[in-house]
Order: sequence, then structure tokens, then C-alpha cells
Amino acid sequence: MSSPGFHVVVNYKAFEVPSHIGNLSLSEWLRSHAKIKSTKVGCGEGGCGACAVLISSHDSSTDRKSWRSVNSCLLPVFAAHNREVITAEKVPEVIADRFAAHHASQCGFCTPGMAVACHATLLKCHEKGQPLTEEVMRDAMDGNLCRCTGYRPIIDAYKSFAHEAIDMEDLGRGSVSAAPVAMTRHVASPHNTNASPHASPDEPVDKQVGWEVWNILKFDPTSLSGLLCCPPESWSASDKKHPASEDYCGPLGCYQLGADQKLLVPQSLHQLLETLCNAAGSYDAADVRLIAGNTGPGVYKDWPQQQKLLISLGQVPELLGVRVSSDDAGCLRVGAMVTLSQLADALLNKTATMSSRSYCRPEGQGVSALGNNGSDVDRKRLTKDSPSLGVLGPSPESECSSGAHSDALCQWRGMTAHIQRIAGHHVRNSATVGGNVSLCLTRSLPSDLATLLLAAGASVLYTDCTSGSAKHHEVSLEQYLGLHLQQNVNSSTTPAECPPLSGWASVITAVSIPEREQDKSDDHSQCLFWSSRIAKRHSNAVSLLNMAVKVLVNDGVVTRARIAVGMDLCGPRETQAWCLIRARQAEAVLQGLPLRTSATVSNAIPATKGRQSIAQALMALQADLKPVLEGSVRAEYLGAAAEGLLLQALTAVHEGSGPASSTQPAVPSRAVPSTWHLAPNCCSDDDTEDLKHCHEVLMESTSFSSELSSDSILSEGKSSDQEAAKAHAGSCQRLGKEGSTGPCMSDNSQTKMWQPTPEAAYPLPKPAVPVGSQSFPQPDPIMAPLTQPLMKTGAKLQILGTAVYTDDTPVLPGALFAAYVTSKRARAKVVSLDFSQALRSPGVMHFVGPRDIPGDNIGTWVSTEKAGTGLNVEPLFADTEVFYHGQPLGLILGTSYQAALRGASLVEVLYEEAEEKPLLTIQEALQAGSFYHLPDFLPNLAVGPTGQGHSVMWSTPGVDVTAALEAAPEVDMSAKYYVPSQVHMYMEPQTAVAHLEEDGCVQVVSACQGPDAVQWGVAAALKLPHNQVHAKVRRLGGAFGGKASHCQKVAIAAAVACKKAGEQVRFAVNRNTDFALCGGRLDTEVEYSVGYDGSGLLHALDMRVLLKGGAYPDVSMFEVMAMQDCGTAVYRIPAFRIEWVQVKCNVMPRTQVRGPGDLQAHLMIENVMEHVAAMTGLRAEVVRERNMLKALEGDEIEMGLGKHIRRDLYTLPRIWQELKEAVQYDSRVAEVAAYNIASHWRKRGISLVSCKYNMMTSARSALVSVYRDGSIMVMQPGVEMGQGLITKVLQTASFELSQVIPEAQRPLPLEFFRTSDCSTAVLPHIGIAGGSTTSEQACEAVRLACQKLVKRLLPLTTSLGPSYCWKDLITSVFHQPSEGSLSFVGDVPGVALTAHATGALKNLDGEEGYVYATFGAAVAMVEVDLLTGDRQVLSVDLLFDAGKTINPAVDIGQVEGAFMFGMGLMLSESAKNDPEDGSITTGSTWSYKIPGVYCIPQSLNVSLLKDSPLHVKGPISSKGVGEPPMLLSSAVLFALQDAASAGKLVGHKYALDLSREGTEMGRSNECRSICGSEGQKKYVPLCAPASPEHLKAFIGYQSVTK
Repeated sequence: MSSPGFHVVVNYKAFEVPSHIGNLSLSEWLRSHAKIKSTKVGCGEGGCGACAVLISSHDSSTDRKSWRSVNSCLLPVFAAHNREVITAEKVPEVIADRFAAHHASQCGFCTPGMAVACHATLLKCHEKGQPLTEEVMRDAMDGNLCRCTGYRPIIDAYKSFAHEAIDMEDLGRGSVSAAPVAMTRHVASPHNTNASPHASPDEPVDKQVGWEVWNILKFDPTSLSGLLCCPPESWSASDKKHPASEDYCGPLGCYQLGADQKLLVPQSLHQLLETLCNAAGSYDAADVRLIAGNTGPGVYKDWPQQQKLLISLGQVPELLGVRVSSDDAGCLRVGAMVTLSQLADALLNKTATMSSRSYCRPEGQGVSALGNNGSDVDRKRLTKDSPSLGVLGPSPESECSSGAHSDALCQWRGMTAHIQRIAGHHVRNSATVGGNVSLCLTRSLPSDLATLLLAAGASVLYTDCTSGSAKHHEVSLEQYLGLHLQQNVNSSTTPAECPPLSGWASVITAVSIPEREQDKSDDHSQCLFWSSRIAKRHSNAVSLLNMAVKVLVNDGVVTRARIAVGMDLCGPRETQAWCLIRARQAEAVLQGLPLRTSATVSNAIPATKGRQSIAQALMALQADLKPVLEGSVRAEYLGAAAEGLLLQALTAVHEGSGPASSTQPAVPSRAVPSTWHLAPNCCSDDDTEDLKHCHEVLMESTSFSSELSSDSILSEGKSSDQEAAKAHAGSCQRLGKEGSTGPCMSDNSQTKMWQPTPEAAYPLPKPAVPVGSQSFPQPDPIMAPLTQPLMKTGAKLQILGTAVYTDDTPVLPGALFAAYVTSKRARAKVVSLDFSQALRSPGVMHFVGPRDIPGDNIGTWVSTEKAGTGLNVEPLFADTEVFYHGQPLGLILGTSYQAALRGASLVEVLYEEAEEKPLLTIQEALQAGSFYHLPDFLPNLAVGPTGQGHSVMWSTPGVDVTAALEAAPEVDMSAKYYVPSQVHMYMEPQTAVAHLEEDGCVQVVSACQGPDAVQWGVAAALKLPHNQVHAKVRRLGGAFGGKASHCQKVAIAAAVACKKAGEQVRFAVNRNTDFALCGGRLDTEVEYSVGYDGSGLLHALDMRVLLKGGAYPDVSMFEVMAMQDCGTAVYRIPAFRIEWVQVKCNVMPRTQVRGPGDLQAHLMIENVMEHVAAMTGLRAEVVRERNMLKALEGDEIEMGLGKHIRRDLYTLPRIWQELKEAVQYDSRVAEVAAYNIASHWRKRGISLVSCKYNMMTSARSALVSVYRDGSIMVMQPGVEMGQGLITKVLQTASFELSQVIPEAQRPLPLEFFRTSDCSTAVLPHIGIAGGSTTSEQACEAVRLACQKLVKRLLPLTTSLGPSYCWKDLITSVFHQPSEGSLSFVGDVPGVALTAHATGALKNLDGEEGYVYATFGAAVAMVEVDLLTGDRQVLSVDLLFDAGKTINPAVDIGQVEGAFMFGMGLMLSESAKNDPEDGSITTGSTWSYKIPGVYCIPQSLNVSLLKDSPLHVKGPISSKGVGEPPMLLSSAVLFALQDAASAGKLVGHKYALDLSREGTEMGRSNECRSICGSEGQKKYVPLCAPASPEHLKAFIGYQSVTK
């Protein structure tokens, strides 16, 4: 008898899924079997949200359907049984309209997931009657990542649905204000083609343009019901035969997933326990797995499961509810299968209920169940077969307790806010409470939930069936996790012996959380709860450290305390050592501590004991942590940050402000206006005294001991915070001597900046919903559609998921899926490779290795060109030796992606260690003499002294740099700096699809930045002529340089496999493998000596740059070439010498990443400016101004390394001055200094930087064809990857072809135009799309082709009259006889309607292929929590010269996206390899953190320079914007350094005056070895990334109690 299948309804269509593929991920099934393109797989581990779908739930008691968003990459198909699934194709069109109108899609790969998340939030708010606020809509994005847009336009699209007051201007995208930076919002219509030619250039666009275009943005909040996922009328009855009802209680479900795997789906707790009892006697522990939310595989990479028996818990109703028990504690009984989102909703419902009325339990109601909709469910159903979940006792009489109300309210509110920061929405919608607790025990899951539950005093209800009978237990969470805790705490703090958990066949049924915990001696005690977490991002990031504190207060005195601390001990590795403890010694000290709470009646509390107790509690915490942290690489950080969290917790509970989570601070947070203003202290004298009380508690018998200073930070009778910070303020005020106007009070602003009391210890609040403006020059109606902010072409296709990417190529019958087999050694000989076991795995068909390659075993075509230089060429598959961890050894082909991945894991490789040890660091390579020979790549440079002639160098001609250093008034020798590697993290993984065509030809669809190199590489591997290899690409889901060369390996491998198997081969590289194979930008260590004078002028600079190359060269040498162009940036350095050395290490090959080389060079030179500023006591922007190139006499200005630029094109001085004036920079500096005087534990910083970026142009080709009906096909020479290339190309084509029609008919609508794939069969030799100039070059090539067509068509217009249209003109062409044609008139056009052109942009002198420069500047303001290292970016104002922009909306999106890309490196991104085996330790979305939605500056104002001078002939005088603005993100890093340095201004000592011992203080382990050397005494930079851990290291680890 065949096993029953699974019934799934997708987009209102019913599907029968055979049981044998039931354990596929839903995403793979949707794409491969249901033919759904919109479900993109970006990471396959629940970290990016690209695969998000809506899935239904049905409550039979209310007959209501609800929806939740989930990551389909983690959801097994069997979990969707009898449910409905909605993908992006079926989201309401209004969502697509909003996204498109707000320019919220660039590469578009992540956009369907974003649209689903938006839809899910609208539905949820409608179902629950919740208001749609801006914050709610912004928070809906926390489970989705975007690498292109920078999030701002997506947030605006989300916010457009909010109920809160958003006027029409808030929906706009720009300003045409004359001001260079608009400080208020203005509007530029996405279809601004009807602007009046008489409009004032200073008039906002909304006054000039009709608002008809915005009709799609009108939204009535009451129309939410229209957005419900209701089946269309065409949904026939036959499609309804499988109703989605998860609560049907029937017989035990049994499914055969494969020959050796069975799935059981119990329908009740009784069935579940019976199943476990039976399994205990029939299976081994390794053969059985319980399936809950199935989010664990996203972290542990153990999917698909290999166990023989899978037991799904999703249909057990007793595990699904949240209920209130009737005992004295009023516990919440949370079913094990309750998701984190459901738990947060339930707690939020209780908070709302308790806030509106006294919390009373109706008489006779023993158990209240809080389901998804807050409704009661059948009590008989809840308690059936579940003794642990039954009514626990008689119901008490109805009574109201204000104490209980306050206790539970603060606890539920605090826990809710914290839970909402765990992972992202889609994960929280699937991850279960029981699964989280279980993984915390069995796999040391880094858990915030366990920390909250431990502090709350929760208990675990579980049933053990190992003995063959069910045994029920209820133990405290501490006891349940006792086996884990005993490994990490000493015997004196070990919890009570827990009941035996010896059986594997046990299941958690519920977690019980006390609602209130009263002192038995007094029923009027009050319970206070606080929690916080520190992570690389606000949410969707694993905690580095978390803490929850619960105290019981009686008459203002602590009678009981619980402190839970969770820590990641071993740093950023895939396998983290997570530790969760109770800080029992600190708890003991807190007992008896007097607190001034809201419940305290008396104010006469002796302060002495309180002061001693808090100080002792902080010291006791260190004693609690000491045995745990011993040997941890994070010991210093975790100890100091944990102390800071506890101080913040005690501040909150001491002030009795209804303590809440750190996301709900007791003190009101500040708004983030576009301009900051000072406000007087709003506290009364009495309030001030209360706020100072907690600080006073710390003062008695405590002094602050620091290696930086002998003075105390906090002790009374010594220098105050205000006096200490005046030193920093003094240095800020030096700017005033250079023309500063001093503090500027704005009379027209009603916004006040919160001024905390100096001693307030509060964590940073939840980031505010971002605000800001985007402004650009007035569009020119005569140039329409050029200069117009038009909607991106294909945006709606991307949003709805119907745009075609490489992996959307149709799946052919018999198609096979590929997975890499990779090396597990960094350097070793391959003795043997056994794939026999893999071939026996279900679904595995072939192994493809080196011997299956007919031609050259070469993986990267660029390397073959350099073979003559003595460099080893990277093979497609390693054969006898491997040179980096993760190097490809071959492919496994299977009938599904999961089958291929499973087979690849079964391949056994026998290694023999190489004689040489792998070289994994720059210093190891230097010592071993392992170099790349740069003179072969850069013959224009001199050979340098390092590496026996392998390095290159440049020096100021005719200048003795050594002598200039010696002659400088001040010289700092041997300073050091470091820039880490950053990877691309494109949302679309490396992908290729290959299939055979007739006559032995091969077609390869590749996710590449140019198909030419793919064609050449495949032809070489298969020994085919180029004309038998057809390579093409439609669009990319992001690239950033990562698909210029790395894509070739994947495409060639797919083609070789296709040739062997004779079937279509689909190869989408697993995200973790992608991380391991595709190296990022070169790690950069810098050694430099700088000479300067007291005014900040540089006299000389000598640099040696050490670059970490990979095992193979790839195209990494281009980074050195780019560094030449960046060089000295915009500064005049009289004597400058720089040497580049690239070492060869046994790590993955490095390649180009957005702004290759330029970003490192920019950080290097800007750090020198910071260095000189610190040493001279000047503000860094003063030093920058004094060294900046000046526009003096002459036609040209000499830039760095001998480059020249026309004087009128040097726009930086103007940009710099306009930005400073627009943001009132001097006033902001003074305000920041004043804030830092007023705030002790939180400091702000501000920075102003500029950038220069050199652009290279080259010739490109284009082909334009006009069809008989007037439609037009444009074959252009660039790959669309999110940069808006196609939109700009079509605007250009429309403008040029419009010249042949009457003026009244112009411009030609873009609907006439279409572009096709980039294909070697039609338009070969188009080169690589990159360098930020491809769009402009493609536009120029298309313009030249269109001009040829216009020239041919113009003679025909004379006979058409004055009012003809485009179609009339084209029709007339076919009525002209074709010369020499034998065809009838009408068959062949009278003139050629296809034109090909090749050309390049020409400068004003007519020179082709020239180099030009572009400029910009940015101001960033940040805030840092000195206690923990946490940080936020408060505001960014950016002004950039984009030339005469073709599409300002596209260019602003590129500016914002580039800035956020760079900000990722400044805040959190750093690619790392294990120092022992060379494996990548940041190889997943859980360990490598790009910016998320909460990382965006809270005020972001972006402007494009108006009246930018023309730099080319013709209308295409736009400038590249894809990479240059990324350099301006350094403003964030230097602002953080400014803020953190202010935190070192204690005891009258300047922040960077480290003349004493302690130079190495404030560095992470990595940065100590680089930036804290013996010879460096006074300046230690803050190196990227400024993560909380690195920032705290920079600030210092000193304890507040010493």
C-alpha cells in the first residue's frame, strides 16, 4: 500500500505532494515542482528573508483563518500539509505599486520577501485590530536583509501604509530646493515628465507636477479587509477538496518519506507520548528526531535529516496554547509548540489588558487560555491526556491586586520587548518555546529566551518516555539546564540536583512562567524586571551578551533577586560556546539593598548600605563570571560589559520607573531631528536629586582605578564629569578660533534634545523610525525623459517575483542539481577520494571530478592569461593537492538540491599533510617569503624594497621622503592601521544552469557580470570553439564585484557536469559554500610614519601597505591598481612614499569587492588625518581642511600620485563648504561637546569627511532594432544588477529616438522599449559590468546606435506632415521600396531599422576612454554606550556630485545603498578564517552581519550637487555613483572614534594621551597586535569594524568599582 501524500494549496491552487519528497524544503518544492519563481533562496538558513511566504493556520473553535510569514527554506513540505501558502505573486497590487513608486527595489532578489513581510504585517494588524503605526511597519522588516538599497526607500514604502499622520510629502523621493541639503522633506515624482517649463527651480516638485501619478499611493486604512488573501472567484470547488485545518483530531498520521525514513504526525498528546514510548523500544537515539519549528537547521546545518523516524509535533493541540493557571503565582503555562511570536503576542495582550484595568480573574475560572487571537479554547481539549497541563487547583475568589498588576505588567512588557529582538519575524513565527529550551540544553543554543525565563523563575514541564512508560516532571529551568550549567559554574553555585534526564525519548510539554512572585512575609511586595542584550545588530543577530534581572522589593528594600547572564564565550565562530548562568553571588549581595521605587513610601533610606551593596554586587558579579570566563577569548569584554548591564539594570530598578526592557528606557529618549538643538535641563531640583541617588550609591568607598589615569571617574571630591569632559570640549572649541560661531540656538524648532543627568546609566533605546530627505537638481523638461526620476524599469516584476533570474531558468525533464565537494584542509595532499557511499544515497546520480574535464582544468579564465607570469593557476577541481580550506574537489549531481548536498557530505577524502604548514596570516606569509610578484601587474611602478623585489612603490618625484620626515617639526614613527576583509554578500548566490543544444553546443545561463569570460572558460574546459558555447545572463540579484570572476568556476563546473550527464545541470551554490569559496577584499595592514607641524599641516608621509592575498591570484591585483588612484585622496602631501606588498596565504582567493582598493586607501589616508588631529589637539575636519587641495591658479590641479584634473571639475571645495553650512556643522560640534559634558555613560561623536573617486571609461557596443509595429529592442552592453542600468539605457534611447518625431509627441514612451538578455550569440565582447561607469558607457553606446537610426529616418519625415507619430513613421518605412530587393513592398523596410554602434564617452577635449574624478562629503553623528560598547548612528547628511544625472531617483538609491554597504564594514562586517585550520568562521548569515533595517541612520539626508559642470560632450554627463559614496561611510567610523575617545576623557586626561602603560588597552586581540605595538605611545585608532566588542575594547575594560 502506497504512503499517502501531502495536500498543499499554493496561491489558491491545490497540489498533491508525493510522500517521498515530503522532507524537501518548501522553497525547493515551490521552485522545482510548483514552478513558483518568487520564492528566492538567498541563504537557505532563515537569515535573509528572501524566501518568505505566508502560510495559513486555522482555529476550528472559531473557524477563523490566520496567516503568518515563515522562511520557506527551513519549512519542510510536510509541515505545510493541509495548509494554504501565499507567495509574492499574490500579494495585493497596492504593495507592488508602493514599492515601485518609492524606488524600493534595486537588484530585486530580496524584494519578493520584503513584499510578503509587508503583506503579513497588514494582515496581522487587521486580524488583531492593531494600529498600523510607522514603527510597526518598520519593525516588520527585521527578518529581511537587503544589500542594495540601504533600506530607506523600503522603509518609506512600508511607512506609507501607516495610520499615523503622513502627509503627501512624506511619500516623495526628493527635493528640487536650491539648498544643497534639504532639511525638510520635499517630493520628486517618480514620473516627473510633465513638469512645467516655467516652474521655479526653487519650488518643490509637488507644486509643479500633477498628483495623478500618486493615485496609486492613496490608501484608506479601513480598506485592510480588501488585502486579505481571499481566493479569487475562479477558484473552483475542485481546488477546495483539501481544506486547511490543522486542528482536525484524527488518527496518527504515518508517511513514508523514503525507503528508510518514516514520518509520524500525532494528533494529540496521548498519541505523541504513546509514539515516543513505542519508539524507545524500537529505535536508537540517533535514529529519532522530533520536529517542532525546524529553525534549528538554519544554525546547525543538519537538514535534511538522516534519522529513520521523524516525529512532527505541529498537530498536538495540547502543546499550542498560552494559559493562565489558577495557583497563587498565577503562572503562564506556555505550550512547547507556541512560537516566539505567539508568546510575544500573548504577553502583549496581557500587558494591554492589565494597563487598561485591574487584573482580576473571574470567579470560577481556573485556567484561561490565550490563543492566537486571545480567545478561550475548549478546556476539555486542553487537558485531555495532559496531566501536566491540567487545572492545578481550585479557583481563588475574584480579587484585584495593584501589586500583582504592577509586577506582571513590568515583567510581561520587558519580556515582550526583548523577545521581539530575537532573530527576525519569520524565524520567530516558526521557532518554538520548547524547541528553544531544548536546543539550549542539547546544543548550547545562544538563547535570549532561556535568559529571560531563568530570571523570571520559570519551570519546565516535560515527559520522559525512555523506559517505555510516560513519566511527567516539572522542574525549574535552572534544574532542567543543570547538566549544562554544571560545566560552567563552580560547585558553590551549582543549582540543586535535577531529576534524571537520562532518556532521549523525552519531550517538553510546556514552560511555566510565574506571573508574580511575592515575599511570603508580606503580600504587598513588588516585583521589578529588566533585561537587555548586546549584539552586532539590534535584532536578527545572536547575542554576544544578554542579561535579565528580577528583584522582589518590600517597603523599598530588595528581599530577593534573580540575575541571569548569557554569554558567547568563544567569539565569532560557526560553533559557539554559549554559557548561561545565575549570578548567585551578586544576587546575595543585593538582598537588603534599599531602593527608591515607586512603591516606597519613605524617603529616609540610609544611603550608606545602598552604596556599598551596589558596588559589592558589581564586584560579586565578576566573581560569578570568573570561573566561566577563564580561557575565553572574550573574557575581558564579557566581564566589563556584563558589569555595565548590571549597573544599567540597577539604575532602572532603583529609580522605580516601571522597569522595562532596554528597548523601553525609563528616561524618555531623544528624537532625531535633522538639526540638533540644546535644551535646558527639564528636571526639577527634586527630580535631579532622585536621578542622582543611584549614582551616589556607587560613590561611598569606591574609587575608579584606571591605567589611563590615577584620578577617579566617579569619586566625590575629585574632578567632576563636567570638568573632565571640558578638555574634549576645549579641543572642539578650537574650531571656534577658526571661525566657529559657537552654539547656535534655533528659534523655529520645537524639538528639544533630552539632557540626561550626568550619572544616568541607561542602555541605548530602540532605534527611532528613520526620517530624512532626498534632494536633487531640477529635472530639465527639454531633456525628458533624461534627468527625470522615473520609476525603475521592471520594478513591479521584481516585487511580485516574476522577474527572471538565473535559477528561474525553466527546469527541464531529467534535470540534475549540483553541489560542491570541498576540501577540509588548508594545505594538504589528496591521497584518495571515495564517492561510492554518496552514489548509494537516494537521489544521487553522478560524481564529477578532474578526470571528467575534456579540456583545461582551469577555474578562472583571468588566471590563464597570467599563466606566463609564474603564478599558479587555480584549477576548476583540485586533483592531487589542495591550497585552501573549501577548495572544490568535484561535484555531486542529484535529482534535487537536497539530494546533492546530502551526497556531497558523504564523500570521503583521505589527506596527507603537506610538508609546509599552511600560511594563514600576513605575518606568517612575510616570514615564509610567500609573495605575489606585483611588478608583472604594475610595470609602471618602481620595484619596492620588501620581498626580494616582489613589491611595488611610488614616491613624490625629486623628493627625499626620509629627509622630509626627519625635518618635520613632529614625527610619529611606525604607526599602524588595519582594514579587515569584507565579502560581497550578494543576495543571489553564485548560480549557473547549463544544458546541451544540437550539434554538441552548450548553453550556459550564468549569474555573471559579463558573459564573455564565461564563454571563454567553458570553451577551454570542453575543448569547443567559442561559437559552440552560448553564454547569457538576464539580470543579477546583486554582484558588487563577486560575479566578475568567481562566477566562471560555477559556470564551467555546470557545463562540464552537463557534458558528462547529458542532462540539464542546475548549480546554485549553497550560501555557506559560497562564503568559503568567494573571498572578499584584501585584508590590509598599514605601517606608516608621518611628519607634521602644530597647525596640522602634513610635511611627509611614508607608508607600507601589506595586503593579504589568497591561495590563487584571481583578480585581486586590481585592488593595488585602484589604490594608486586613491593614493593621497584630496590632500596635498609634499613628501609622500607608498609601497604595496601582496602576500600569498592559504585562504580562499581574494577578489574585487565594491570600491576595490579605494576603500582601504581612503581609510588609510583619513586615519592619518585623525592621527594628526589627535596629536595636535585639533578637530579632524580642521586638519582635513588645511591639507586639502586648493583650487589655485592654472587650468589643472595636480592630485595624488601625479594625477591631474581640470580646475572647473574640482567640485570638492564647494561641496565641503555647502554641506558645512547646510547642517550648521560648527553648532553641531558644540552641541555634541555639551551633550558629552551632561552625559556620563553615553557619549556622542561627530565627523565630517570627503571622498574622491577616479572613474575609468572605455568603448562599448550596442544594437538597437525597431520592429514593424514600432516597438524597439535594445541590446545594450551591460548587465543589470540593481544599478538601474536598463532604466537609464531606455531613457537615453527614448530621448535620442524622440528627435525624429514632432516636439509635441516627445518623449517616446518607455513602453515602446524592451531589452533582452546579454548574450554572446548576439552581442559579444561587452566586457565586465563594474567600476560604477557601465551605465553611462552603455547609455553612450545606445545613444550612438539610436543616432544612426535617426539619421536614416529623418529623410522620411518630410512627407508625413507636421503631426505624425512614431508608429506612422515606422509604417511609412515599410511602404518604401528596398533597394535591390526582390520582395514585395512591405516585406522589407526601405531603410535599415537595426543599428550597431561602438563608442566611448568623450571628454570636453574629444578624448575617448579618459579618466575623471567624482567627489562627495558626509557628516555623521553617533552615540556610544561606554558601559557595553553598544552604538547607534543618529544622523548622516551627505552631498554628492553625480554630474548631470540621467535618473536622480536611481542615483540617490545608489548613493544610499553604497553608503550603507560601506557602513557594514564600519560597524559589523569582517571576514575571518580560523587561525588553526583556515576554515572560514564567518561563513553564514548568522555569523557574518551586514546592516539590517535598524542600522540605518535615524536621520538620513542625501543631496545631489546642483549645477555640476559638464565633463563630457553630449547629454550623457552623468557621473558614476555605484561605489564612490561608500567611502563616505568612514564618517561613521571616525564619529564612533570621536565618541569613544570622549569616554576616555576622565580625570583631566585627554582621550588619546596614553603616555603611561596601557597603550594596548582598548584593542581587541586582533587589533592589539596590529595597532598597539611597543613603539606606538600616543595614538591608537579605532579600526573597523566598530562592533560593540571592539568599541568597548577601545574605550577600556576598567571596572567601575575599582
